[in-house]
Amino acid sequence: MKGINTEHRILMAAEEVFLDKGFSAAKTTEIARKAEVNHALVHYYFRSKENLFETVFINKYKQVLVVLTEAVDGEKPYLDRLHQMMAAQFELFISSPKMPLFIVNEFLNNPQRLNFLKRKISLFPQEILIRFERQTNEAIEQGIIRPIETKELLFSVFSLLFSVFINRSFSQYIFNWDGMDYPEFAKKREKEILDFVMKSLRP
Repeated sequence: MKGINTEHRILMAAEEVFLDKGFSAAKTTEIARKAEVNHALVHYYFRSKENLFETVFINKYKQVLVVLTEAVDGEKPYLDRLHQMMAAQFELFISSPKMPLFIVNEFLNNPQRLNFLKRKISLFPQEILIRFERQTNEAIEQGIIRPIETKELLFSVFSLLFSVFINRSFSQYIFNWDGMDYPEFAKKREKEILDFVMKSLRP
C-alpha cells in the first residue's frame, strides 16, 4: 500500500477486514496492521471503529445505488435497461463477492446500528424508485412486460442476484468445488438469472 495516502490506506484495509469479518469481529488493530500504519492513526482519522465502519458501508452501498441510477437514467428501451442494471450489479458483486453477504449480515444482525443510513443516505432513494416505477408502469401499459408491482420485481431481482454470492460457501460444500470453480459458476448463473427474469416478464 506504499505510495497511497494514509487515510485511503486505512479505508482499503478496513474494507478488507470488515467484508471478511463483519463489524463485531473486526479489530482496529488488525486494520492498522494491514494498512501499515500506527494504530493511533486509525483513531486520528476516523475517531472510532463505528465511524470507520459507517464510511466503508456507505461507500459499498453507494456502489449498488450507482448501478441502479445509471440504469434508470439511461435512454435504452425498458428491458435493455433492466438487463443492464442486473448485469452491472452482477459484475459489481463478482468483483467484490463478499459485499452481498456483508450488506445482508449487517442489516440482519445490527439493525439498530444501521440507523445511520436513514440519516446519511436513503435505504432506497425515493427518486430512483419513483422513476423506475413510472418506467415499469409505462412498459406494462405498452404491453412490453406483464403486469407486476415494481417492488415485487426489484425484490425478485435482488433476491436472485444476492443468492448466488450469499450461498457461495454452502454451494462449494454441497458440490465439492474449490475456490477457482466458483467465478465460472457465477458467470453461468448470471446468464441463467438474466434469461429467467426476462422470460418471466413476458406479457
